[in-house]
Amino acid sequence: MADFPTEIFDPRERENKSGIVYDADKKTLLFNEDITIIEDEVIAIETDIIEASRVCITIGTENQVIATSTETKVKFDNECFDENSEFDPVTLYRFTAKREGYYYVRCEVHWVNTVNSKTYELRFKKNGTVIDHSPVVARGTGELTNSLGKLIPLDVNDYVEAFVYHDVGVDASLLYGDTHSHFDIFKLPGA
Repeated sequence: MADFPTEIFDPRERENKSGIVYDADKKTLLFNEDITIIEDEVIAIETDIIEASRVCITIGTENQVIATSTETKVKFDNECFDENSEFDPVTLYRFTAKREGYYYVRCEVHWVNTVNSKTYELRFKKNGTVIDHSPVVARGTGELTNSLGKLIPLDVNDYVEAFVYHDVGVDASLLYGDTHSHFDIFKLPGA
């Protein structure tokens, strides 16, 4: 127990700081076990700090085939990095926020075997609802890159996914590899 310093507790406002419990007559305080005190001074506070969200995921080892006229979730399955284990690269292929805030989400997909004058679209979904999309019409045949970036407010457990769509008439493919199709997400500091 120690006398409470006025910079930690304001008796007029009766505002308690996190990790500190005051006794009934407000003359002493009891510190939480994760706060270290030497001679009435707080010298260290242990805490579980969640690192900033930073994610980079790619399509791993083979092209993803996308059926014509069918909205399809992109199967990003190769983690370059995922600081807080917020992306599921195995079953759901989506980012789920562990902290509330504003996140910058960017995705790029590289289509192969494109058909002239056909539309190829990339979509972001938040909690299952389309929130943005980027349609591109092929000018010629061969390859096409489609990208989309957006600042998205997320609450804890909100999720973001990338979907694609095309109307080619036959199957199309997304190119795999670190430099082709990728999904990048980071949380803005202080947001």
